[in-house]
Amino acid sequence: MSQRLSALGVLESLKLGVVPDEAMGALSVGCEDLLAAVDDDLSAAGAEQPGGAFRIFFGDYGTGKSHLLELAEERARSRGFLVARTAFGSREVSPDSPLAVYRALIAALRYPSGPQRGLDRLLSEAGESPEVFRRWTGRVSVGGPIVDEEFTNHLWLSPAILGHRLLMKTGLDEGHERLRAWMGGQPSPPPALRRILGVAAARIGLPRGHGLTGPEQIRGIPRWRSVPQIPCYILGGIGSLARDLGYSGLALLLDEGEYFQWMTSQRTEYAVNLAKGLQATSLSGYPADTLPRGGRRNHRLVPYRFQQAQHVACFVALAPQSESGEALAALAAVEESRRSQIPALTSHQLIDLATRVLELATMADLDSLHLPAYRDLLFQHIDHECRAGRPLPPRRVVKLAAFLPDTVRAAGEAPVDPQLFMSGG
Repeated sequence: MSQRLSALGVLESLKLGVVPDEAMGALSVGCEDLLAAVDDDLSAAGAEQPGGAFRIFFGDYGTGKSHLLELAEERARSRGFLVARTAFGSREVSPDSPLAVYRALIAALRYPSGPQRGLDRLLSEAGESPEVFRRWTGRVSVGGPIVDEEFTNHLWLSPAILGHRLLMKTGLDEGHERLRAWMGGQPSPPPALRRILGVAAARIGLPRGHGLTGPEQIRGIPRWRSVPQIPCYILGGIGSLARDLGYSGLALLLDEGEYFQWMTSQRTEYAVNLAKGLQATSLSGYPADTLPRGGRRNHRLVPYRFQQAQHVACFVALAPQSESGEALAALAAVEESRRSQIPALTSHQLIDLATRVLELATMADLDSLHLPAYRDLLFQHIDHECRAGRPLPPRRVVKLAAFLPDTVRAAGEAPVDPQLFMSGG
């Protein structure tokens, strides 16, 4: 693709409020200290004896919270982490629904390289590594030694690894779909999956009672809002499995959507419990045993953490004036060192940001005779708002700059209106 077409594509994305991957670095202004904190957190999560990492970024709407999480995601991938990023919403990804959040994270799971998403690649790599396979399935599979007496199989991932390998050997495509749906948190009746795995086991000569056809191995993931411990337990296991396979760990990134709502005090309590559970998943020193565990008796036996240290980093972006109320207060109760405020950009930084966007217009051959006058007017507006104590959000500045060539073209030969931006244009 030519430089001109590439620049045009980026400008069109910016008009829609989306920063493409190729422009991520060039349009990052004033976030050096925040990214340094991200780097420190990733180092802590990826250490041999990790203390873990959990950080909240506070920022008003339009100040760059989502952009910061995108930068953190790319940094994590470049350092060998699996990453999963989603945004809270009032329906599909309600923060008071642990299963909904888990589903969104698993669907978004990405690897340091390659286009694959989801758990398939991780389960496949675990099945292809003799050492990892034996370690993670030693107490589930038949035959083969237990290579680590101190290692306890994961209640969901261990049978998933064994099941995935059985299905690969037998080519039962229906089983792959069922397994993917089960581990992805989608409605997949475990009895149907047990039946398919029983057929697969019989095809390769495994004896009855091999462990994958009983309810003690293929467990459902409950929908109940009162059971955050199971999604947290599985996510922690993914971090541990990723580490065993040579990755750095798992980075979770949760963004507060603009339609984030809290319906009742009960739902707020569920969201608080999930937030605390994610802290327990990420921080080895967090007192996970003090957290509530709901559901039936067998659900309540599942801990929040699979292992004490799980190589997980979690980054959450929230608006300080959101409607989250009690939940926000609960999240803010973490250590001061784990909270970061996204600062308002200075006039100089905002003008720098607008200049970078307008450089794309030059690359796209959208310069015109009158563009410099409109550019200067935009810069004056940015400076005026900053001096008045009303700094424009970076998102607004980017959109104004991205639309500026269109504004000039629409004005034609008409005189430049000095009140254009002052009046909200």
